[in-house]
Amino acid sequence: MLRKPLIWMLFAVLLAALLAGCAENRPAATQAAATLPVLTEARTETAAPETVQPAAPPQPAAPTQPAAPTETRAPLEAVDVESIYEAGMRAVNRRGKQLLLMQETRLDFLEAFFPGISEVKLSQHRFSMSRDTNAPLEVDLALVRNEADVQTVIGIFQARVKARSEDSSNPEYAAVWENNARVTSRGRLVILAVLPDDYGPIPEEFLLN
Repeated sequence: MLRKPLIWMLFAVLLAALLAGCAENRPAATQAAATLPVLTEARTETAAPETVQPAAPPQPAAPTQPAAPTETRAPLEAVDVESIYEAGMRAVNRRGKQLLLMQETRLDFLEAFFPGISEVKLSQHRFSMSRDTNAPLEVDLALVRNEADVQTVIGIFQARVKARSEDSSNPEYAAVWENNARVTSRGRLVILAVLPDDYGPIPEEFLLN
């Protein structure tokens, strides 16, 4: 009968010892847990990928406008032959010499002095001579319709100068024609001008080149 209570007593002693041991080990475990390093979650920030914008296509260069040509003289179509003649005459008269010439408009009459001129188509013309048609006082302007006729008119004017230069009946006149007469052209305009020495040089209005 005493064996059962004894067994229960031993069991109670062992249980108490076991519980006492657990109580002693609990603070150590708690301390160990406290000394454990705290692991923090490392976060890696991943940068958002940059969006590469496609390069804009190159814009074509704006076409450059060619520079406008510089006109040193007014175009022939904008200048009246009469205006050229009057400007040149004013230049001569400013030198103190009054130059008066007779204008001849009849091409059939002028054919005697300028053989072949009546066959050329002229847009404008001004033939001005002295009363003495052999005298070296003359200004003739001819604007041809077709550029191909420019050389024809130059030849006709040069033939006039040559004929007067070789006129042996008046050597004084001939010398002035030979030395002072000028035949010049620009575009479709041809000018013959001759003046005696005492009128000064031919004004630039009558010299086209």
